[in-house]
Amino acid sequence: NFIQDPFNTQSFNRYGYVWNNPLKYNDPTGEIIPLVIGIAIGVAAAAGAYYGAVQANGGEYNPFKWAANLDTLLGFVGGAAIGALTAAGTIYAAPVIAGALGTSAFVGSLIAGVGYGALGGGLNTLLPGGGGKFLQGAGNGAISGAFGALGGQAVAQTGVNNIASPLLKGAIGGSLGGLIGGYASGYTGTLLRGGSFSDAHRAGVSGAALGAATGLATGLATGYGYAKANNLNAFTGKSLDNTTNIYRSVSPAELNDLKSFGELRNVDGSYETGKLFAPTIDEAAQFGKYNYQFDKLPNTILEVKVPNTILNNAYHFQADGMNAIMINSYNLQNLSAQPLNYSPSLIRL
Repeated sequence: NFIQDPFNTQSFNRYGYVWNNPLKYNDPTGEIIPLVIGIAIGVAAAAGAYYGAVQANGGEYNPFKWAANLDTLLGFVGGAAIGALTAAGTIYAAPVIAGALGTSAFVGSLIAGVGYGALGGGLNTLLPGGGGKFLQGAGNGAISGAFGALGGQAVAQTGVNNIASPLLKGAIGGSLGGLIGGYASGYTGTLLRGGSFSDAHRAGVSGAALGAATGLATGLATGYGYAKANNLNAFTGKSLDNTTNIYRSVSPAELNDLKSFGELRNVDGSYETGKLFAPTIDEAAQFGKYNYQFDKLPNTILEVKVPNTILNNAYHFQADGMNAIMINSYNLQNLSAQPLNYSPSLIRL
């Protein structure tokens, strides 16, 4: 009865169960993915409702100071509907656009965010206190939607402190991106129309509020798309294929050995009992810089997919102030390694 995941074409197969992978997934109700999407849309609806009521009350952000009248009610209900429409439209249109154009999930989210951001921005101008300038609102909404998608993707990729959830990171990045885009579009638009700096600032603040709500919707959609593209749990950020990517900086000799044998291994007669890895690309690159100081050889970064059962039992420690992971030799055959650049690029201090 549901399109469980719009980013997965198997969701449109009414005769398929858990995307034709019953050995990996179990979904007795068929409602796991709809719950994720429903929460994302609900959060966007709440943000839209708040903005609609703020707009109806002349920019008053304190709910306890809102007027108890029809305008506030219309702003609240209408804003919720627009927020939900923006989020749902972006989430469901993004994979369709990406598939039609043959692009990534992010590009689909960006295009959908711009389109539905424009629609939401225009519709918001028709609510109480919106001023009725549909095209102007659509333009501001399109910019906010774009900034929201960009912000959501940037934060989903780079992270926010220790936050792992792609949905939460997308919401944070999207809100911040939409806020910046909304303020910029409102401020510059007013100046270009001959307004004063004070008028431009007021328009910027109003645009920032709408932008944050619009960006939240597109950011949630982008965060969700990022999770699906990378096979991550949208709530926790944990891998759904029970593996984790770690990284290793290798010499030309080890790179050639990997190409020849197709797997990481300790060379026959070697004293090695295992290999060292880093949890991030940056830390692996730093190890490569240290290696270069000693042997003056170019280094290549490997992206290594390791089963979580092996990773959880590996030896985790710190070396030269960086996080390191030691995996024993007998487990190396269970790893899948892929060079991130075959050049190999020279890593220097």
